[in-house]
Amino acid sequence: MNLSQDELKQVETYARLYFDLRSVAILLDKDIYLFKNEYFKEGALYRAYQRGVLQTEITLRQKMFELAKKGVLPAIQVVNNYLPGGLSDGFPIGKKGLKE
Repeated sequence: MNLSQDELKQVETYARLYFDLRSVAILLDKDIYLFKNEYFKEGALYRAYQRGVLQTEITLRQKMFELAKKGVLPAIQVVNNYLPGGLSDGFPIGKKGLKE
């Protein structure tokens, strides 16, 4: 299955919004079975989809760190899950959040 550059950009956009592979195939009017098979070949489709997902993950993590620095407890708890060993493993945090 060959996808155009425009289609790969659309895949990336849909992946940024966490659409699953089946939904992306439907949106692009592609055969779902062939689309998924192409994805698992880890070629251009795989990279475009993963790039989109990771871009959103970066944005979300940046926001969580910003909120944790402001002392927002749920954000601190989420950030704690990102870190090996958690916040108690020498990560700079005070009562008001992450230290600059």
